[in-house]
Amino acid sequence: MKVLNNLYVAACFVMLLASCKKNNSNNQESRAVRYEISGNYTGKLNIVYTDEAGNFQTVTNVSLPWNKSFTAGTAVQAVTFTASTTTTSTVGVAGQTATAKLYIGTVVKQNVTQTADGTGRIQFNSITHKF
Repeated sequence: MKVLNNLYVAACFVMLLASCKKNNSNNQESRAVRYEISGNYTGKLNIVYTDEAGNFQTVTNVSLPWNKSFTAGTAVQAVTFTASTTTTSTVGVAGQTATAKLYIGTVVKQNVTQTADGTGRIQFNSITHKF
């Protein structure tokens, strides 16, 4: 009986080892970043975004569609972007829409749609991803 118990324990141990799969990945998330804004909004947007080095960049009077792609450096802990119509921007038409997306690799991490208000302005608050 003791031999049978030892064989049972050994068989369970072998099955446990066989069921464990080796994970060769280091579970690091892609650092490929893509910001995108699209829609039927005809106004101009001012966009502030984090670049590959973690610095803020600003582009002004942008028409849709707009996108920016890069690979974030290893020291960058988060990426973010905002967009808005300012008092000096060309406004759109009330009811028009724009959708902002933040991709990491091929995965959409944030997806926000805004509608132009009664004055034709759109505001996207901070759209962020932390690595």
